[in-house]
Amino acid sequence: MPIYQCYSPQGLLTKSAKAEIAEEITSIHCNATGAPPSLVNVLFRELPEGVFGIIRHGRVVCEKTVHDVTYDLVRSPGLTTLFGNAGSTEQTFLQNFPDDFTDVLVSVFAEGKAAR
Repeated sequence: MPIYQCYSPQGLLTKSAKAEIAEEITSIHCNATGAPPSLVNVLFRELPEGVFGIIRHGRVVCEKTVHDVTYDLVRSPGLTTLFGNAGSTEQTFLQNFPDDFTDVLVSVFAEGKAAR
């Protein structure tokens, strides 16, 4: 199931605008893949003022890092535990792991041994 996430400043999009955007994204996905519309998920997230910073010359200056925004996104539905197989990419993600996560279960399989 594909999930498309749309971000906008708080209060920018009306319900009808969100519905139009969702319909168009669904249509594009279904036309490209042949999938039925019921499988397409389009989520809208309103971001508080200042999250994207100041736009200059068509570029966005972020006040938050990708690391920070990712953890905020994981927190938003109330998640507190992450599961994964920590390879080299995930090890960077797990650096400076936030204190508000109650548990992290990460399995690393090396030479047949699992680590936590």
